[in-house]
Amino acid sequence: MTMRTTQPSTFTDTFRFPFGHLFETLDSTPQQSRGPLDVSEGTDRYFVEMDLPGFTIEDLDITVMGRELHVKGRREMPKHEDRTWHRRDARRVEVDEILRFPVELDVDKVEASFANGVLTIELPKAGAALPKKIQVKTK
Repeated sequence: MTMRTTQPSTFTDTFRFPFGHLFETLDSTPQQSRGPLDVSEGTDRYFVEMDLPGFTIEDLDITVMGRELHVKGRREMPKHEDRTWHRRDARRVEVDEILRFPVELDVDKVEASFANGVLTIELPKAGAALPKKIQVKTK
């Protein structure tokens, strides 16, 4: 099982469910949010896909150590001081995701690609984490 860790959410997130979008008009500042994320497992590797619309590859920093993947990024929001916002949903400006996997990862073989706002990461399992068939000998 993969564990997912993010930075604490804002105060208004606590009250978002019971009060709907009431706080949207009060808090129109860009914020960090927990975005869509898919994690799947193949025989010898894990696959992570993250939706990051508006980000560029230069905005992202990806590190892998041991069993942990850390994706961090920040993008600048255009400033439109001549506008009054009535709704602003597309305001994810930061990502800070830490995924912990149940086995060690082969950090030298991790591959990442970014296309159409989707970050895809392939994380091969370390050799020690892969099953090895043992041949039984007779004496």
